[in-house]
Amino acid sequence: MAGSIQAVSLAAAKGEHEAAQIMVRPASAVSGVQLTVTDLTGPGGAVLPATQVQIRREYPHPNVDTVDGDMQAAPGGASIFYDALMDNAAISVAANTTQPYHVGVRVPAGQAAGRYAGTVTVSTSGGDVPVPISVQVYDVAIPAANQSTLKMNNWFTSAGWDYTGTIQAVPLQYGCTMFDDRWWTVMGNFAKKTPCTGTT
Repeated sequence: MAGSIQAVSLAAAKGEHEAAQIMVRPASAVSGVQLTVTDLTGPGGAVLPATQVQIRREYPHPNVDTVDGDMQAAPGGASIFYDALMDNAAISVAANTTQPYHVGVRVPAGQAAGRYAGTVTVSTSGGDVPVPISVQVYDVAIPAANQSTLKMNNWFTSAGWDYTGTIQAVPLQYGCTMFDDRWWTVMGNFAKKTPCTGTT
C-alpha cells in the first residue's frame, strides 16, 4: 500500500462539487481502516474546511444477477460491483483486496480562488498513510440551482421499461393506476411541461 501512494488533485469552480477515489490495497490483512481529512489551506490563509470534504466507503455488491442487454462487466470477470456509498466507518480489509473510497469536495460559492492543499490520512492497524489532496478553485462560479437556466432530467417511465420498479414509478409517485383517468392526467401534464422540437 505504501509503495503506490499518489496525490489527489482536483479542479473546481466556486459552487461546484468534484470527487476522486482513493484505493486501499494492503499486502497483508489490516483492521481499523478509516480515512480522515484535514482542512485545506489556500492563498492568504484562506481555508476550505474539512467539513466540505465527504469521504464514503464504496460497498461491493456480491453475486449480482445480471439481465440480458448492454452492460459493463465487473472487473476481472468477477460478480462484484462497487455501487453503494457507505459511511466512513472503520472496517477490515483482507490481503491483496482493493477497497475504494469516494472523496467528494464541495466548494462553497464564496470560496476565494486559488490552490488549496491538505492531507487525507488512511489509518489502519498497520499504520497511517498520508495522501496529499489539493483543489484548484477557479475564479468562476456555478449559479445556484434556483438562479440557473440549466436543466436536469430525472429518468422516469410512463408505462414500464425493463424493471418492475420503473413500471411502478408513476403509480407510486402520483397515486394512480396505470391507464386510469388520473394516470392520463399525469401523462398530459408531463407532455405540457416537456418542450418538443422538430416534426413527427
